[in-house]
Parts: sequence; C-alpha cells; structure tokens
Amino acid sequence: MAKRNRELLLQSGTNEKQRWAIRKLSIGVVSVFIGTSLFFLIDSNTRVNADSISNELSGQTIIQDSTSNSLDQPVSEQESASPTTGNQEAKAESTNHSNNQETASNKSASNNNSSENSEDNYVAVETKQLAQTSNRAGGDGEISTDSISENKTKLAKANADTTAVPGFSVTDPEYPSEMYRDPNPEHYSFLWVGQTGNGYQTVISTNRNGDGQIHVFELDQSNTVLNSFDLDKNQSRTSRQTGVTYFNDEYAGLVRAGSPRRWTLKYEVSGGKSDHPYNAISFIVPRLNTQVTSYHDEDGNDIIDNNSEKIESVVQRGLDGQKYTTTGTKLINGYYAKAPSNAQGTMSPYGKIGSKYEKNWHDGYIAEFTQINNAGDMSVQMYREDRQGNRTPVNRPMIIKPGDIDVYSGVNNIYLRSIYVPQTIDIRYVYKKLGNTVPVDEDNNPFKGNTPTQYPNDPNDPTKAGKVVIPQYEGYTPKINGVPVGPDGFIPTDPGEDTMVVYTANPATALVRFVDDTDSRNLTNVELNGKTEKTIDFGKANAQLKFYLDRGYKLVTSEIPTMETKFDTKDDTDGPSQVFVVHLEHDTVTVTPDNPVDPGDKINPNDPDSPTYTPDQAKVTEDHSLTVHYVGAPNNPADNQQHSHWTREVTIDKVTGKTISSTDWTTTDSYAAVKSPEITGYTPDKEVVNEPTVREDQEVTVTYTANSATALVRFIDETENRNLSNIESKGKTGETIDFDKANAQLKFYLDRGYKLVANEIPTTETKFDTSDDTDGPSQVFIVRLEHDTVTVTPDNPVDPGDKINPNDPDSPTYTPDQAKVTEDHSLTVHYVGAPNNPADNQQHSHWTREVTIDKVTGKTISSTDWVTTDSYVAVKTPEIAGYTPDKEVVNEPTVRENREVTVTYTANSATALVRFIDNTENRNLADLESKGKTGETIDFDKANAQLKFYLDRGYKLVANEIPTTETKFDTSDDTDGPSQIFIVRLEHDTITVTPDNPVEPDDKINPNDPDSPTYTPDQANVVEDHTLTIHYVGTPNNPADNLQHSRWTREVTIDKVTGKTISSTDWTTTDSYAAVKSPEIAGYAPYKEVVDEPTVREDRVITVTYVKKDQELPVPPEDDKPSQNNQEQPKPNETTNNQPKQGNKLPDQIVNSKTTDTKTLPQTGVGPDNNQALLGSLLLSLAVFLGLPYKKKQRTK
Repeated sequence: MAKRNRELLLQSGTNEKQRWAIRKLSIGVVSVFIGTSLFFLIDSNTRVNADSISNELSGQTIIQDSTSNSLDQPVSEQESASPTTGNQEAKAESTNHSNNQETASNKSASNNNSSENSEDNYVAVETKQLAQTSNRAGGDGEISTDSISENKTKLAKANADTTAVPGFSVTDPEYPSEMYRDPNPEHYSFLWVGQTGNGYQTVISTNRNGDGQIHVFELDQSNTVLNSFDLDKNQSRTSRQTGVTYFNDEYAGLVRAGSPRRWTLKYEVSGGKSDHPYNAISFIVPRLNTQVTSYHDEDGNDIIDNNSEKIESVVQRGLDGQKYTTTGTKLINGYYAKAPSNAQGTMSPYGKIGSKYEKNWHDGYIAEFTQINNAGDMSVQMYREDRQGNRTPVNRPMIIKPGDIDVYSGVNNIYLRSIYVPQTIDIRYVYKKLGNTVPVDEDNNPFKGNTPTQYPNDPNDPTKAGKVVIPQYEGYTPKINGVPVGPDGFIPTDPGEDTMVVYTANPATALVRFVDDTDSRNLTNVELNGKTEKTIDFGKANAQLKFYLDRGYKLVTSEIPTMETKFDTKDDTDGPSQVFVVHLEHDTVTVTPDNPVDPGDKINPNDPDSPTYTPDQAKVTEDHSLTVHYVGAPNNPADNQQHSHWTREVTIDKVTGKTISSTDWTTTDSYAAVKSPEITGYTPDKEVVNEPTVREDQEVTVTYTANSATALVRFIDETENRNLSNIESKGKTGETIDFDKANAQLKFYLDRGYKLVANEIPTTETKFDTSDDTDGPSQVFIVRLEHDTVTVTPDNPVDPGDKINPNDPDSPTYTPDQAKVTEDHSLTVHYVGAPNNPADNQQHSHWTREVTIDKVTGKTISSTDWVTTDSYVAVKTPEIAGYTPDKEVVNEPTVRENREVTVTYTANSATALVRFIDNTENRNLADLESKGKTGETIDFDKANAQLKFYLDRGYKLVANEIPTTETKFDTSDDTDGPSQIFIVRLEHDTITVTPDNPVEPDDKINPNDPDSPTYTPDQANVVEDHTLTIHYVGTPNNPADNLQHSRWTREVTIDKVTGKTISSTDWTTTDSYAAVKSPEIAGYAPYKEVVDEPTVREDRVITVTYVKKDQELPVPPEDDKPSQNNQEQPKPNETTNNQPKQGNKLPDQIVNSKTTDTKTLPQTGVGPDNNQALLGSLLLSLAVFLGLPYKKKQRTK
C-alpha cells in the first residue's frame, strides 16, 4: 500500500489536484464540519472552453466546403467514474481542458514510462468519450447498426454538396483498400497504425470542421472495432482494451504502445508509411485549409465575360491530404483560360516559410518543425523540456525533406519523418489571347495577300481553342509543321501560340513530245516536273532537242517556249495538261572532192554513238599514175611519173548513216610517150615508153647494164712519216664500193694508239665511177694517222700495270712513276694533361702533278712539278679553365711530308666550402673547407660528420646541398674565395610528449648527444587522474561511497635543441560524471535525491546526509558545498548544486513543480489573497475544536 500511495501522491502532485480524506483526531471526527467549510472555498468561476475555428472570409463567396455544419457547435462531454485497485476507494476523474493538463499528461507519461501496461495508469490518465460517441453500444464496444445507417445517409448528402460548381471538387484521398475508415461522414480518417505481433490496429479520424478533436478506433486484425473513444485537444487517454496511450495536443498527437508492443505506420494522409517498429508514433492532426481560385488576364486585371459580368473567384476548403480539382469557368471570345500547374492537387496547411509545427513525445522531448523553403524542407530542432516547462535545445537542427522517413533525431531513440504535404497555393487562371492562323507561302511571305486570323473559341472548353478551318486553293496544299491539313481543319494544341500554315505548291508536270516526221513516229516524251505556278524549266527538253540535232535530225517546228512559262493550276493526276510538240526530220550530208571526209569519221561529230563514214562513202576522189622506173646504173635516172585524177559525189542520211545516192567517176587528164635517158657506161633495154590513160596505177621498168672497176685506200704514219699499208676494193661501174676491209684496218691502227688526222674513206655509199682503170685505180682514198698521247692527272688517274690501249692485246702498260700524280700530307696538333683534353687539331695538304705518255710506244713524253693549293694556319691552343698549356700557338710551314706537334696542360689548385645555417635562429653555424686541384674528387666526409653532429643535437634537416654522388672541383678561379659553396639548412626539431608517447623527468631529449637537455617534470606531466566521491552519512547503515573517475590529458611540444617548451594544449577529458541518485533507505530521506556534479580537474568529495522523515531537512553542511575556487561553470542543460531540486523534499511534501513563490495552505491550496476572512473563521473554528494543532508549512523552491 505504501508504494501505491506514493505513486498516487506523485500523480496527484503532478496534476495539481488536491485530495482530501477523513482524519481521525484525539477529540473525534470533524469531517462533516471540514467538508462544510471547504464547500465555500471552491472556486465556481473555473470553466473549460473548446477550441473553435472561424470560417469567415471577407470579400469572397464560399461556394464549396468539405465539412458538415452539424459539428460547428461545441460538443458536450460526459464524465463517468472508473474503479480503482488497492483500497477499493471510488474516485471521480474528469477530463481537464486547461493548458496545465498537457504538461501534467507529459509528466505523467514520463514518470510512468516503465509501467504503461499497469491498470493503475488507466485511473491516472484515462478520460471518457464525448457525448456524440457515447451512444455507441457498450461504451468502448462496437457501433450500433442504426448509427451506421444514419451516418451513410449523412455521407451521401455531404458528397452531393461537392458538385455545386462543375469541375471543382474536394475529395478524400484514396485510402488503402484494407484500411478501416470512420463511417461517420462528418469525420475524416487520417492515420492508420498497427501493433506488431498481435495484429491490433488503430485508425484515428478528426472532425471535418477542423476543430482538432480526434476519434480513436481500436480494431483487431479483421477490422472489427474493439474500442472507440474521442479526445479533445490537450487530452490523453490510456485504453483499457489494448493498454495503448493516446495524446491529442494542439493539432498534433502521439500513439504510445504498451510494453513490449511496438507500432508500425501503415498509412497517413501526408503520404507516410513505414514497417519500422516504434515504441510510439507521432502524428499531425489535419487542419481546415482555405484556397481561392481567381481569374485574371495577363496584366492581372479582372476578367469580364461575354455578358459584361466579372468572373467571381471560387473558394474551396478542405482538410490536410484531401484532393481538390478546379477548372476555368466561362468562355471569353478571343481568349482562353491558362490552367496553372496547381489546378489540382492536395490540401495542405504548409507553404509559409518560417511557420512552426510541433510534436511532443510526452517523455520530455519535443520536436519543433520550421518550414525553410517552398520545396517543403523543414528544419527540425529537438528540445528537452523539464517539469517547469523550460526547453533546452538538444543537438543541432537537422533538415527533413519531403518523403524522408526514419531519420534519427539523435536523442532517446526518436526517429523523425517528414510532415509536409504539398502546399495549398491560391490558384490563378490567366486568360490569354487566342493565337492566330498565319497563312504563308514556302518563302514565309503572306500567301496571296492573306492576313493572320485569330482562332475561334472551343464552345465546350474555355481552356482550349476551337477547330480552325483552313481555306483551300487549287494547286496548293496547306501544311502545318510539314503535315497536310485538309478541309476539316485542325485544333491548335497550344491555343496561345500562332500557327504558321504554309501553302505548299502541288507537284505539276508539263510534257514535251518529239516526233520523227521522216519515219512518222514518236521519238520520246520528256516530262518536266515542278510545282504549281512555278516557272517551267525547259532545260531538259532543250537538251533533248539538242540531243536529236546532234544525232542528225533537222528541226521542222518547235513548240518549246522561248519565254518564261509557268505551270498551270490544273490537276495532272490523269496526265499533263501542258503538252509541247517538236517535229523533226532526217538531215542529209553530201561528200564531194571539195567536202571530203575520212572513213571512220563521225557523221554527227557531237554524237558519241554517231554512225561513221564507210570507206566507200568517204571515197569521192582517186589518183592513178603511169611510172617509168630506171634500174641497173649507179645513179639511175629518177622515175618518170604521169598522174590522172578521178572524182565523184555521195549523198548520206545523217540519222541512219546509209548512202542515199552517188555519181559516176570522171577525169580530165591524159598520159604522154617517155624516152629513156642516156647514162655513160650503161645501156637501157627500152628506148621509149608509151601507155594509154586508165583508172588504175601502171609501172614500166627500164634496166641499164654496167662495166668492171677498182678503188684503193692508203694508210700513212705522219709521226714517223712512213706508209703503213694499201687496201684494194674491186667491182663494176655503178656498184657500191665495199670499204669494210679498209675500215677494219683503220680500227686496228686506232686500237694501237694512233690518232686519226685525215680520213678519205667515204662514210656514205660510194659507187665505182665510169673511168677506165686499165692503167691503175682511178679512185684512191688516203688515211693519215699520228701517235696519240694520254695525260695522267688527279682527275684522270690510272693504276700501274693498266694497259695504255685497252683494245690492243699487246698494248704497253703504265709504269708506277707514270701512275703517281697525287700525294696527301698533314700537320697534327695533339693535346695532353687535362681530364677532358681537346680533340687533335689536324690540317691537310693535297699535292698534284700531270704525266704525258705516247700511246703507241708507251714512253713518257713529259711531267709537271708537284704543287698544292693548301697552306697550314697558326693554331691557338684552346683555353681549359683551371689548366695552363706549354704552347700558346702552334705555327708550322706547309711541306710535302706528315708532321705532329704535342701541347701539354698542367692543372691549377681549387677549394670547396660547406656552410651550415640555423634557420630557426637565422645564423651561420659553421663553414668547412675542402682543398684539391681542378678535376679532383671533393672529399665531403668531414662535412657529413658535421651534419650528423648537428642532427644528434636536435636539429632537423631542411635542405642539404652536400652531393650524394662523386663531385669534382670545378674549373673556376678560387683566388677571391671558393666558387663551389654547398649550403646545409637546419632548423630546431621538436618533440611532442603525449599520453601515448610519455617520457620521464631528466630523460635526455636527444639520446645521441652527451650534453643533451633533459625533460623537466612539467614537460613530462601529460596525464592526471581525478575522482568524484559521494559519501553517505546519517543512517545506521550508510551506503558505500560512490566513486567516479576522470582522466585528464594534454600534449607538450618541446624544442629539441634548446630543451625549452614551445607550447602545450589545454587539459581535456573524455570522461563525464553521471548523475547519481541517492539510494532509498527506509524511514530516511536524503537532503539530496540526486548528486549531479560537473567534471572538473580536481578530486572532490560530496557528502549526502540522510534524516528521518519526521524531521525538518537540515541546512547542507559546509563541506557539502563546492569550493568557490574550484567550482566550474555548469553546462547549459546541467543543474548545479546551488539550484533547488525536488529531491530535497520528503515524499509527503512534494508539491506541484509549477507553483510560484506564493505560499499556500497545507492540503487546501487556497492562497492568502483569496477568501482571507473565511480562512480566519476556519482557523478560529479549528482552534476551538482542535486546539490549533501544529502543521508544518509546505516549502516551495
């Protein structure tokens, strides 16, 4: 009973209810008197008012509403008693409509979160159904049949009201087919949730008048109603049937399942759905929304209809999630109504940026949704609300987008989902001018002078244009976007856009017919294609006419126009309406001696396939001759020839190439008698030749007979002045002399080195003359020769032993001296002593002469002196940096021999420097020199040892120019200092001491440095451990001390060269002291129910003192209070030791946490400013009957 009484007392204090009971005192029972006195203290002015929504709209006419007027009046509520457990005392519960009830419900739910399924909770928070639902059978049971029938009639009436304006409607969304829906037509179902495991469901609806009242239906898996009840705003109730608690806040609410059940979201009108199991599901109660459909022109002016009346706006009202439709209402001549993108959609309260919406989980956590843009994105801030109603932000705000679901809030296992329903925006139908039909030709010019014509209206739809009839023109086809449009016209797809109607000329055909009058036949038909009223192109027809003329035809008549002619507009479907005839006949050609041709020539030159002249057709002349031919003599007389010329004419058809007619052959010539000429030493066989004139060629031969003859060829050596040989050739007068033997002899002498001086051997045919050779040859031919020479030169060299006369097998040969006509010599300057010596300098001289030789004898006739065109120049010795040569210049004469001169270099001294620089202190640490000679390897061992020395002493290498590969002394002059300087840049290295990298005091910072600085104790201190100890006193068996630890860390960064501290981080810890609830000890109460201390870097001890429950709470001892010097500032959401806590009171002293500093009387709650006189009377009466017993005054903090 003690535990039960404590729970009821806690609930009573939280709900700000004052409970009264009969007390038995030493003088007897006085409850009747007390009850009578308290009757006068009851405040009769307390009233509860239901929230309501005004439906008034100024300046507009509401012609449609989705709600029912029967719910406009407040609904009364009945109150009934519920039995309690324990002492079986009957207690009256009432539904509290005040704002404090919401807070009380929140706190009650929070305090009892661990025992929601217990029967005790029903008494604490359950309220009864409203009067309108109390008629249902069994209270929490099923709905009666009569009620369902009556509701169906109301639903039919409500649906009939939505058809007042054609095209406008507000209807409920499409619910899942398996979802149960509130049968009352004045209610709007908006949420469906289901329990996991047992199939229980809950459907929640609200009043269509938008007053925020909700109706809860609990169902089994077959949609049988197990329980139903109503909740006004700011009410909550725990169902006996299912153990589920329902909260109805300000247009928001919560469904919390009794442990261990979970909920799934099966449907809500905002579109939410999730199979995720939840402990509780929040929801938004639909509000009543209003939207206006108005009509304007493009400039925002009102629209006046065809009856000169303004088109009035249409107002629609509906609940969140309901679907609406609108339409343009009236037909305006010359205009169409442009339907906006939101002409139909979903009713929604959202849309105003900055509007806030709230969900309360009734466990101390509240989500505040703030719309941040027109897309429906919400910024959600989670708050923690304490018992005084103070809110503290938790975490940072997060963004929830439309459609988001199961987004973790970051606190208390609360998941969020989007509440957004696409916003309701006032709808504006804009009347725009109808477009035009624009007739144009194919060149985009106005067609035949037509001007644009506006579309007609669609008589049945103000948002569309009517059918447009397109005028038809013979020979033209109207097209829209390339598609022909017939006489029936078209309906514009975009009534505001102009439509270009392009009149396209129809295809047209003209015919040119070619007729052969000679053969009386049709040659061909040439079709000329085009378009109506376009110029006919007769190029093809003229080309065809030329074709026939080129093939031998002659033009008789031609109807082909020579001026511009257009296609007519007639229909050429059955054949061309325009026909032009061209008459032709076969032309002829006559071949005559004055107009000759060749066989194979084209009769028609421009015809590639033209017939050609036959040999017979081309033959119109013939030439014949009588020839007297003379033979047998060396110089026969020329032929005597007489000619006769014969002619005729041939006429030919130029088309067929056939001969039409020809004339006879005739001549005007006649042959004369011819006497044979006389030739000395010869006799002809015919003295005279006399033949008749005939049409053929004739030849007569006259033969001469010749006499015997001799010819001589003589060869003379002019060099030695002697006769070499004589060659004879025999034959007859007039015969050709054979000089082959003489020419062979001449070649023999030429092959043996002779040179021809004079040669009388004829190179053309020569005949024996008619002289008498009895006393010797009358024909003598002299050949004069001399010894030829050859000169051997550099351009014409020979080899010793070569034949001087290649064609003479016994020829003399060249001697070595004769073959030697060139020599090459050089001067070489050679360089030594340097690492990269210059290449040898070499100069050349080329020497030549000429040797002349007798080719017949092989002896040297003469030779020239040796000469050269080359000359050696002085050579300056190349300069090599760091080296000196023993010869500055080499200057030698040009001689006919090879020579070599050597130049020797000697190396100079050199120095290299390595410089060490401290970048941290910007100073030079040291300079190290290395000496040698040009080209020798530099020794960096000393420099590398110095670098290691600095690294061991805490330096860090920044940049190092010391080479890692072999490097030699360069060739620069080091007289004024080293030319090779290598910089080594160092900086002070650092080390950071951390908890993961600890050190000990006095450890060397640089282990390799014998004189290294060491770590100081402060540098080594990077970890500290501290405790919070809660010590309990005041009872015989005090609880053990509660000990919590915190580890604090930091990092210290140190200069490794100087050993000085550079920086250190703040002390931090990842530990946090938890609030510790003081253990319960029977008969004792701690002066601190909870110890909640900040985590600080020091050891702290907090003492909790227990006192007996019948004693006054003592003042906390001094050692219980934190030190002023060590106290840290609390976090924004933490409670400090200096703030009062309800835990400091004994259980029977707990009062409402929202009471102010105004003191109240024990048990009554009546303030001193109310009914003071009556209170004095009461105290006086109590003094008389009871002796004014001592009563402690309740303390509030």
